[in-house]
Amino acid sequence: YNQGRECVRDFFHNHGVVDDNTVTAALKRVSERLQEMLNLQDVRLRANIMLPVKGEFLRVMYTYNMQDFVDDRLLLHQDRTGGGQAYRQKKTFLTDMRTIRQNGKIQGLSKYDAALVPNDLISLISIPIFRSNTDWTQLRELRALPCGVLNFDCNADILDSFDRIDV
Repeated sequence: YNQGRECVRDFFHNHGVVDDNTVTAALKRVSERLQEMLNLQDVRLRANIMLPVKGEFLRVMYTYNMQDFVDDRLLLHQDRTGGGQAYRQKKTFLTDMRTIRQNGKIQGLSKYDAALVPNDLISLISIPIFRSNTDWTQLRELRALPCGVLNFDCNADILDSFDRIDV
């Protein structure tokens, strides 16, 4: 009970109250823009924002185009997965899901969490969210710890295309 209360207090202290519908609408706009920039057609692009929670974890808190999937509220360790790497390393992290998925398992995830992730995901793009845009102009080591991570995942290979655009 006390840990739960502290987590809620810390969350609202650090992140404030945010309306789900507002964030979902923003994720939709950003996703549509990314699809346009990458000229993506007939693919499923999903987006989410992960926020740090008590301890060493990130939780999916806001989503777009994930309503039909069961991985929309995953709790993941910060040392694992693309989102965790983007958070810890303070830089954009691109993950080819085919290279970390073996025999139904996903490197860095428990078998239970891995079972929640759609099997057809190929690309994961994880971008740290900083409180100030000036963090992007600093050396990575001098950047503040991100306040969250913006993730895009897709059932197509979009990593090379994403790497070539100016985000």
